[in-house]
Amino acid sequence: MPSGKGVAVTNGDRAVRKARPLTRAEMQRQTREEVLNAAEALFLAGGYRDTTVAQIAVAAGRTQGAIYANFAGKEYLCLEVLQRRALTILGEVVAKLGSAGSTVDDKVETILETWGVLSQDVGVITLAADYILATRSDPEQQAALTGQIKALKALIGVAVSANLTVSVSVAQVDRVVTALLTTFSGLAFGQATGLVTAAEAGEVLEDTLRVWITSLESGAAAAALG
Repeated sequence: MPSGKGVAVTNGDRAVRKARPLTRAEMQRQTREEVLNAAEALFLAGGYRDTTVAQIAVAAGRTQGAIYANFAGKEYLCLEVLQRRALTILGEVVAKLGSAGSTVDDKVETILETWGVLSQDVGVITLAADYILATRSDPEQQAALTGQIKALKALIGVAVSANLTVSVSVAQVDRVVTALLTTFSGLAFGQATGLVTAAEAGEVLEDTLRVWITSLESGAAAAALG
């Protein structure tokens, strides 16, 4: 028992005393994350058209004013939800490719396994299609979407270059990324709507991957000989 005057200070007291209030920037980041988390859950459950800013505000425990202070509107909020989800997926794919074997077959197998899991996420696929259809006549949203796709393609290009077994030009990488992104999107939508089965989508994806790999390897070999 402590002797003398004063009160004993516990570790809990020290922790409270050391805690500092969040800065304005930290509070804003926290608000954005809470709003994005709430919005993602509602968008995936109810779709883009039927989800309102008022519902998101209630779910996030924020006012509508707080949401509009961080996002220009529901359209931009949905686009950021989709961007965040896309970056998470890309990060998972890159991580799995990094731990996969070094052969082409290893890489293809890893992509196909990852695709098999991701393509089952019908909620995100449907949300993306819903958002695109709802905003297709809005020039501002189309410009924002184009910018997000351009940034995503650049990140995918880095991942593609890092996992190729041959040296290729930037233009070739761009063509590969465009082809793969288009294939992924089309197959995801087709599978979500029942146009193709999971097995059929996997076969088409594998064929596409191997065609591009063969094309790049042939081009690199021709360039080396010439």
